[in-house]
Amino acid sequence: VVRFISNLILAIILLALVLLVLFTAFSYAASQKAGTAGLDYEISEGTWLWIDGDPIYYQMLGDEQAPAVVLVHGADIEGSATWQANVAPLVKAGLRVITVDLRGLGHSVRDDSPEAYTVRAQAALLAQVLDELGVSGATLVGHGWGNAVALQMAHDQPQFARQLVLISP
Repeated sequence: VVRFISNLILAIILLALVLLVLFTAFSYAASQKAGTAGLDYEISEGTWLWIDGDPIYYQMLGDEQAPAVVLVHGADIEGSATWQANVAPLVKAGLRVITVDLRGLGHSVRDDSPEAYTVRAQAALLAQVLDELGVSGATLVGHGWGNAVALQMAHDQPQFARQLVLISP
């Protein structure tokens, strides 16, 4: 009986150790991928602008003379990829479609400063991107948290917004 109990305790300790090692290894691998999945991870189109020394990912598709539509994503980690199914139909409808991965989301640079992630800071970043691209008078389409960014940019930099479309504000 004593031998059985000691073997059972030893088996439980070994199982706990194996689970701990597996969990630690998985956590480490997941954090490494999230932190280092390069800016170009799974990119088929698009490019970066360097804003204040940081790479910000964007896509601009469609005729450059067509009316511009800027799709502003919410606080989803995949960033502008949330708009993927919407881009082709909008381009086919004759619009120039611009998607931007806001700082810390999608393929854009991550920042350690909490101030970089305020609505006002993200709106200023979006305005800088549009200014660099020579876009003004665009239709801003926001989704979720992106609505706040679009509204803030339209308030602070009205030259970039002709009209607003707010989805799920």
